[in-house]
Amino acid sequence: MQQYVSYTMTILIELLDGKQLTATDKNYSNTNQYFSKIKNRGIELVELKIPNKHNSQKHYKRFLARSDDNIKKAKDYLNYLSFYNRNRKRKN
Repeated sequence: MQQYVSYTMTILIELLDGKQLTATDKNYSNTNQYFSKIKNRGIELVELKIPNKHNSQKHYKRFLARSDDNIKKAKDYLNYLSFYNRNRKRKN
């Protein structure tokens, strides 16, 4: 059985890999809620406003602040989520 990977876990993994993400990079319902969950755990995300390609609105491009303490918090939260979701079934 493969480990269940939640949307929050997927976003955290990509942020830890150094990727910059916007809410439109993922096709999740209300992607901004997952960034809020991460920030509510004390993990600092750098947010830059960038223009939307399709209209006059702006998006936040987010990436993980690269301090050692912040990276440790992100890894600890990822480990917590992994443990918490260990018995959930993988989505097909």
